Amino acid sequence: MIFIPPDKSGGNSESGGNSKSGGNSELFEL
Repeated sequence: MIFIPPDKSGGNSESGGNSKSGGNSELFEL
């Protein structure tokens, strides 16, 4: 798992959870 520290939001928006960078959207297409 890639842990991204809560930079901008922390939860489910842009950095934290499941949107742009955090969980299962754009960054996790390995």
